[in-house]
Amino acid sequence: MNNLTLAITTIGDLLLKNKISRDKDGKPIDNINLKIPEYQRPYKWTARNAIQLLDDIIEAKNDNKEVYRVGTLILHKETDSNGNKTHNIVDGQQRTITFSLLLYALYENEEQTEKPTIRPNEPTGF
Repeated sequence: MNNLTLAITTIGDLLLKNKISRDKDGKPIDNINLKIPEYQRPYKWTARNAIQLLDDIIEAKNDNKEVYRVGTLILHKETDSNGNKTHNIVDGQQRTITFSLLLYALYENEEQTEKPTIRPNEPTGF
């Protein structure tokens, strides 16, 4: 029985589409439900840590890097008694939460500057 799956993903796929871009066979892994298990330490990153992460990404973009690796994320797949699957974040919690917060802040900024706004799953009248 193989209990280890190696895969690669983008932050966008993971946090916005709830999927892992591709496994070792090139296939996506869908329906990723991330969870921070109780044994994990609390979120401790400061604004300084978040700014450093953002600065690193901006620097990579300015250097025309096609790919910027932000680190390893280790997940543990768990199935509860009802058959619901979750992926516990074992390593990479601080970065993942920071990316979630940055994406949320960008979304909120976009919402405030764009008018009118059409939200996903909202009828457009066309």
